[in-house]
Amino acid sequence: MIFVKRVFPAALCVAFVFVTCLSLQVLLRQSVPSAVQYPKARYNLVIDPGHGGADGGAQAADGTLEKDINLAVALQKKLGADLCVGTDPDCDRCGTAVPDGKGGYRLITGNEMGIILLDYICRTRLARGTMPKDPVAVTTIVSTDMATPVAKKYGVELRRTLTGFKFIGEQIGKLEAEGHVERYIFGFEESYGYLSGGHVRDKDAVNATLLVCEAAAWYAQQGMTLLDAIEALYKEFGYYRNALCSFAFEGETGMYTMQNLMKTLRADPPKEIAGYAVERVADYDTDGTGLPRANVLEYHLAGGHKLMVRPSGTEPKIKVYLSAVGKSEAEADAVNAELAKAAGLELGLKGSIKVDSRMRTSDPDIYAVGDAVEVVNPVTGKSALVALAGPANKQGRIAADNICGIPSEYKGTQGSTVIKVFDMTAAVTGLNEKAAKAAGVKYAKVLGYSASHASYYPGGHNMSIKTLFDPDTGRILGAQIVGFDGVDKRIDVMATAIRSGLTADELCDLELAYAPPYSSAKDPVNMAGFMIQNVMNGIVKQHFPEDVPSLPRDGSVTILDVRTASEFAGGCIEGAVNIPLHELRSRLGELDKSKPIFVNCFSGMRSYIACRILTGNGFDCSNLAGGWRFYQLVTKEKADNEHYPCGERK
Repeated sequence: MIFVKRVFPAALCVAFVFVTCLSLQVLLRQSVPSAVQYPKARYNLVIDPGHGGADGGAQAADGTLEKDINLAVALQKKLGADLCVGTDPDCDRCGTAVPDGKGGYRLITGNEMGIILLDYICRTRLARGTMPKDPVAVTTIVSTDMATPVAKKYGVELRRTLTGFKFIGEQIGKLEAEGHVERYIFGFEESYGYLSGGHVRDKDAVNATLLVCEAAAWYAQQGMTLLDAIEALYKEFGYYRNALCSFAFEGETGMYTMQNLMKTLRADPPKEIAGYAVERVADYDTDGTGLPRANVLEYHLAGGHKLMVRPSGTEPKIKVYLSAVGKSEAEADAVNAELAKAAGLELGLKGSIKVDSRMRTSDPDIYAVGDAVEVVNPVTGKSALVALAGPANKQGRIAADNICGIPSEYKGTQGSTVIKVFDMTAAVTGLNEKAAKAAGVKYAKVLGYSASHASYYPGGHNMSIKTLFDPDTGRILGAQIVGFDGVDKRIDVMATAIRSGLTADELCDLELAYAPPYSSAKDPVNMAGFMIQNVMNGIVKQHFPEDVPSLPRDGSVTILDVRTASEFAGGCIEGAVNIPLHELRSRLGELDKSKPIFVNCFSGMRSYIACRILTGNGFDCSNLAGGWRFYQLVTKEKADNEHYPCGERK
């Protein structure tokens, strides 16, 4: 994953595993014909071999993708990246995300980026006088039809090939054989493949990444982002929207069924689809298309819409490609939804396939499993879209059971996942706060800081555990853990607790394996239960880092820090007074019982003990969940957003 941020005139700063200085202009000149001359600019690039292109990785119950929580996006807030570019492992596909203006990032689709780059190359080469005579652009028959009006505007011949970049490469070879390879200016496919030169015969993410950066820099000079760019193109040429529906035909009869379906469609083509008249049918299995014969049917519909049917060459699936054009994004999406519905399957969230508990679609003869299906979140009872390998495999078994006449039901997906970043591990299961709020689920939370194993045994590391629970029943709703050793073990226990509907009391009662190298007598999972018990029983009140800025500093409350004097001197909450825990009992007379006391220590343990002492002596007090450590991390992140990595202010 590559994050790009325009900072100040200077050199290029690259950081991840290594740090070096490069000139972006030099890279662009060597790899892509530069469209314009840019002033020297400084960029922060963070390179992460993570998910790129269409692959978002695992997906949590709230829809959060793995690519949105990996190292790259963990650095979003620190760098404030203007551009995120990711490649797949063999660096031939390139995906791009940009800020959506709502605090998140939006992935630009393969079709959208193809149009952005085609338009950018054409307009800048024409402006510089470097457009070749009779220029050629190439795309595939399943890529967006928006390429047609864009190419026409600039006088570019647009050639369409069968699916697969090898066919685009074939067109480059033909131009080269004619002695005019310079006529080729750009090629793209909807699956995030791009190439702007004739130096190779396949998609090239190295070339594409630099081209995307160049286009983004050019648009930035116009005061526009890449989202602004595609929106402007939509307004000029119409909102072209593409979607894909896949229908699986498993078993011995699957291939036979697919063959018969294609025969039927050819013998008796539909006159209308979803209420749109079929104006023309292109059968790529004939000699009339000018392309190699292929088992593909293309239906051109009234209104400029299109539907294509193609059996997969590698899987027992029939793929239906949808293309719609409208005056607005909503209008085009509505047409695609109608076309998808007409294809025979009821759709769920974000165009996913709706299935019942037996993994059966709205067509009783078709089953669907995996990333494409809508599931139920067992915590909320609401529909969710969760892409994880474990649930997908379970769904496949259940579908197979039912196809074979063995009753079997899928119980839903809560989104348990784990990620390793260098030596650190982060894991989630169930609901996080954002998902709970979105689902309208009432919740409370506790923050814990526990050792992975007995602290006296060498090699232990602390882990941070955030647990969401129902404030009325104590039922565990979700957990997030960050640490080193033992994170996977605890998240699995939490996942089991959530799936079993366990409460905080039952977390406390769990008998978990103990030996000093592996755990403590009171496991971090048990500790989470104890903390929830204390909150629910009114033994301790708590406040959170986000509450601290709003605490009055007018003397009406007391902010008490019970760390040692040396710890306190190293940094503290504004307005806090310091009474170390070991001195608290002897110095209670310094505190005013008429004022609420907000207590903190480093991790929350000493401040909890302090709260018990204060409560026993008639004081009204609240413990800072997560302690100074967690508060400092939160406030430091906010402060870092006001600076660039080398301390330079925005």
